[in-house]
Amino acid sequence: MYKYSHVIALAAFALVGCLGRSALAADGEPFQRRVNVIVQNGETFARSEFVASDSRRLVIEHVSFAAHVQPGSGQNAMVVISTTAGGETLGHTAAAGVNIGGTIAAGQSTPAVERLIASHPMRVYADPRTKISVSVERHGPKTGSVSTYVMISGRLENP
Repeated sequence: MYKYSHVIALAAFALVGCLGRSALAADGEPFQRRVNVIVQNGETFARSEFVASDSRRLVIEHVSFAAHVQPGSGQNAMVVISTTAGGETLGHTAAAGVNIGGTIAAGQSTPAVERLIASHPMRVYADPRTKISVSVERHGPKTGSVSTYVMISGRLENP
């Protein structure tokens, strides 16, 4: 009896493993991209666009960003991901950046930039052949540039 129940348990694990593999395959191909957006000195807004796929839907599952601003400027940055799904275009705002301070290069006594970082789970869809727009909006003084690196992770799936 003990051996028989062992065999049934192993068969059940094997079946779950096979089902799990097919479910993972149906989840789609992993996708990740880094998008650089620079708000120039004196400006409040900048945007970059890309098309993720000509034949598959993009499902964005996570967005994070790091924005570099002038030290002590009191500036903040807002990141918006705009996508089109079902013929409707919407902007999705990532969480506000948190100032983690600056980095001091060797031989300097003050930071050259301060970093604002954010990490935000989301579920956003983008239809095939549509542009994904990554926008950065600066809040506060318009001095210096705001160099922002936006990381987008998710998967490509069949529509």
